[in-house]
Amino acid sequence: MARQEIILLFWDCPECGHAHIPGPTQRCPNCFWWRDRETNFYEAPDSRVLSPEELEQFQGPDWICKVCGAANPERGEPVANLLCGNCQQWQTNSLDLGDAAPDDLAAGIAVAKKHGEWQDGFHLPPETAANSKRQPSRAKADCRKYGWFALIGLVAFGAVGVGWGLLVPRIIEAEVIARNWTVSIEIQELRPVREGGWSLPTGAYNVTSSQRQSGTREVQTGTQTQQVEVAYEEQVGTQEECTTVSRGDGTGERSCTDVPVYATRYRTETKEVPVYRTEPVYDTWYDYTIDAWQRLQVAVASGTDDQPRRPPAVSRGNSPYPQQTLAPVETCQVGVRYQRRQQVETQTWTLPCDQYDQLATGQAATFKRHLGQTALQSTE
Repeated sequence: MARQEIILLFWDCPECGHAHIPGPTQRCPNCFWWRDRETNFYEAPDSRVLSPEELEQFQGPDWICKVCGAANPERGEPVANLLCGNCQQWQTNSLDLGDAAPDDLAAGIAVAKKHGEWQDGFHLPPETAANSKRQPSRAKADCRKYGWFALIGLVAFGAVGVGWGLLVPRIIEAEVIARNWTVSIEIQELRPVREGGWSLPTGAYNVTSSQRQSGTREVQTGTQTQQVEVAYEEQVGTQEECTTVSRGDGTGERSCTDVPVYATRYRTETKEVPVYRTEPVYDTWYDYTIDAWQRLQVAVASGTDDQPRRPPAVSRGNSPYPQQTLAPVETCQVGVRYQRRQQVETQTWTLPCDQYDQLATGQAATFKRHLGQTALQSTE
């Protein structure tokens, strides 16, 4: 069953923060700020349905006297010219709100729902009303509102900065106090190696095979009857769902429809389910011999300072197997001394050998350290 009704909406003053103002009221009852296109109407728990008489009544009064609480029609006058027709009191206010009349508001926009409690009537508590002239402007209120977010953001940014600082390269000015290098060459032999696997690689010989279990499989042996619980959805009633759109005048058009409500039920069903047994799976396993390069030895040459960096002499002994030598591998290191936090530290760093060649013992240089790696920046 569908129904439509006109309900009362509310709005909050963005200028002074006064909340829960009846929608048709065009001026804030606290600071007389005109609602404009920035105003967002909302539906509250006390958004009652308006009778035709109430609807007509709400078309008239547009601002509320701060002295006696009487309703007055809105004629677009500046705040300084607002005179209550009931108590003949001027509605003075220190805020500069301009002389422009309120804008027409758009209709047909969906409104949100708010939950909470507000005091009856249009006025703030006495202590708040007494300080209304000291209420901050909208800009100041926004600044204070978002100030906490800015502070939280700065703290989070600082924490990220500390973590980032650990990843930022360090520039270190240090004195070279030692230099040394090594050149290594690996010698390999092509030897027969006994291996095994489920397939034969190219070049395998002396092959033997056997049957081994390589896994298992599930084999259906039949079926059996089982009682199973099957879920299904059953309608258990209806519930009313409503949506409200603004009519642009502080009231809303609420449309409500009944929608079905379902619950999950279970029923027992009998069905045939397969029965399985686990069986081993066998395959052919191969044992074979294959020629593969194996490390025989590593020849190493080392030196310090300006000694020529040459690879070690490699001697191949008498062997029935073919041999090969891999490309030389050069490693260059420098010992350094530098001051950090009023203390002298000494460390040994590995450098690319072309950078190592630019240095001499006793020389000052600038290095970059990043994630455990060192690079020469400049020499002095």
